Amino acid sequence: MNALKISNEQLQQIQQAHGVKSKSKVGSVFQTGAVQKADAVSVSLAGKDIQKALQALSSMPEPVRTNLVEGLKQRIADGSYRPDAGSIADGLLKPRE
Repeated sequence: MNALKISNEQLQQIQQAHGVKSKSKVGSVFQTGAVQKADAVSVSLAGKDIQKALQALSSMPEPVRTNLVEGLKQRIADGSYRPDAGSIADGLLKPRE
């Protein structure tokens, strides 16, 4: 694979063609071989509120009633679970309070 090399003269021609008036950081990177960069992170107020809400949720007890879930799993596994279609339909149509 051939490497593309750009000389300082070629870099200056490119900068002039694109209207760059002074040496850019790109030129100094090629000359010195070093890149100086500063990273910054800014979190919005909404992001902070979301983070607080997630922390509050994670500290709450789990809403799943594991004893009921385990009982249903067992009844489904052994074939004794027989849901009543009418009760399910009534529950779906019943308005929530």
